[in-house]
Amino acid sequence: MATAAAREKALIGYAWLDTASRTMQLQKGAYNNRMTNAKVVKDLKKSMAAQGCLTRQNPIRIMVPRKYLRRTDFPRVLEDKVTQRLPTIEWVESDKVVDYLAGAHRLTAQRALRKDYETDLDKKKTKLDKMREGERADDTEKIDELERDVEKLKRDILDASKWVAEVYDKGTY
Repeated sequence: MATAAAREKALIGYAWLDTASRTMQLQKGAYNNRMTNAKVVKDLKKSMAAQGCLTRQNPIRIMVPRKYLRRTDFPRVLEDKVTQRLPTIEWVESDKVVDYLAGAHRLTAQRALRKDYETDLDKKKTKLDKMREGERADDTEKIDELERDVEKLKRDILDASKWVAEVYDKGTY
């Protein structure tokens, strides 16, 4: 385990991590090799569905070679866990493997929740299309309600597709 001084030296800073990205693959790091507990994941998913993912309050530590990052001017202090503007991590190349040091349960729960939202979104869009094209095209109240549901699900999917990362340089950790 790294000392606090080594961890501070290796810290690049805080940034949004696109957890739904197809350009990089998250893998458990050497310090995070325990199995995920299904009950913990289920409870976290339920909590995330009720309260949102609270991604700023619980940053996920990742370790990445600095050369993988397009920019590294991330804030080194997470001053305000609610409103502070943070950059999004941009990768120099795709298909890179990134180690996460903590957060396996949170990431697994977030992915499962996002998948549920995507399934619900597909069902609502299909229902909305059928209503617009069918006999209920004049039921504007129901169509408006479905449109609001679709927009909310889109926001929920975005919320369940990112997490604040505490980014460390793999070369100095």
